[in-house]
Amino acid sequence: MAQIDVIEEFKKALDRKKIAPSELAAIIHVTPSAVTNWIGRKKIPQDKIPEVIKAIGDYRFALAVAEYLTGIVACSAKRVEDTPYARYFSQAKEEDDRKRIDHEFTLLMGKRKEDRTENDRKKVKRYIKELSEEIEEKNSFLASIMEDWDLSN
Repeated sequence: MAQIDVIEEFKKALDRKKIAPSELAAIIHVTPSAVTNWIGRKKIPQDKIPEVIKAIGDYRFALAVAEYLTGIVACSAKRVEDTPYARYFSQAKEEDDRKRIDHEFTLLMGKRKEDRTENDRKKVKRYIKELSEEIEEKNSFLASIMEDWDLSN
């Protein structure tokens, strides 16, 4: 898995929100050259990240930072049209995929540890994979709605 380019997401968020680097600098009380340096050095100081997220108010950027800091994918990277309509159907498909294995998973959850098999373990891993994909798609759907309707988090 390729690590997310948080600076590229930072630039996209500034563009989506129509915030110039100098405006951001004024909001978070740093020099304009500091923001320019973050872009050039491809790194935002850890202590400034919460302020930057709050100042920009872009949900997709906040998810990108979370992924960058933790390595946990929070937003789908699927190449679907990034509109609420397209994302709705993409997340609905992931939800349906997960729901198809819900009953089997429910039965497995009731098994005692000593009765679990390797096959049971594979089924649970499949369920976790489907659930993770569903969550990523739901986050992408939410980000798409917030961008489309120009809502802040």
